[in-house]
Amino acid sequence: MNKEILVVGSINVDTTIYLDRFPKEGETINASYKSVAAGGKGSNQAFAAKRSGANVHFLTALGKDQEGDFLLPILQKEGLDQNVVFCDLPTGNATILVNQAGQNEIMIMEGANGFISPAVIEEKRELFEKAQFIVLQNEISMATNEYILKRYGDSKTILYNPAPAKKISQEALRKAAYLIPNETELALLTGTSNIEEGARYLLSLGVKNVLVTVGSQGSYLFNSKGQHHCAPHLVKAIDTVAAGDTYLGYFVGSLAQGLSSEKAMETASKASAIAVTKKGALPSIPTKEEVQAAHI
Repeated sequence: MNKEILVVGSINVDTTIYLDRFPKEGETINASYKSVAAGGKGSNQAFAAKRSGANVHFLTALGKDQEGDFLLPILQKEGLDQNVVFCDLPTGNATILVNQAGQNEIMIMEGANGFISPAVIEEKRELFEKAQFIVLQNEISMATNEYILKRYGDSKTILYNPAPAKKISQEALRKAAYLIPNETELALLTGTSNIEEGARYLLSLGVKNVLVTVGSQGSYLFNSKGQHHCAPHLVKAIDTVAAGDTYLGYFVGSLAQGLSSEKAMETASKASAIAVTKKGALPSIPTKEEVQAAHI
């Protein structure tokens, strides 16, 4: 069994700058290394799901510019170029600072990612009708996310990653089959830093499953059956960019291939641990073979 996944989301050109530490306000410091690669939460999640062995489609937008020309062959190589929409906005960009501990600070220019509108969703409705799983995050228009959640939440399994954290209506939120925040996003959504309290509140709104990723503490799944904790794989982190996206992509990819939520969490945790041992976003996402062979 390999059900179809549709990821609707962003793609960016990521410029990553590696530093010993983050600069203070007004301070200039030397960088040790710079890389330019494909990224964006949508593409990271689509690539991770694809590399997990799942059947994945990716609806995204590129500008008709040099950055778009850079990203298109990368999508083609991964087999995720069939549903690219081209527009006159500049291709999305992100600048990422990474310190010696592997922590990151990220600045994003939305650009073409904002072109994905409810009208585009209607033009591509055949994709939505064929998919069993739909993956969303907050690097596209919130109006578009709300439209998809309300239109397809009752008929499809929607996994919604509320990152970066933004306001969304309770009516749309309760349509998510899996809401997948980290602990910071959970606190912003619920007003509490207590993970269980926050998750229970979201369940009370009608969300079926709340899956909270907590970095070095692993991940927690809350639903009507109770609570499940997946322990992390402890590794030395070099770069945590795309760690959460790798987790989500492998989680939905594992569900689509027939694994239970608990087994999917274990696979996703392992894939995410591998990702943080490498530099960059898309380049750090492991293949299914790497995950199966890793002893961590």
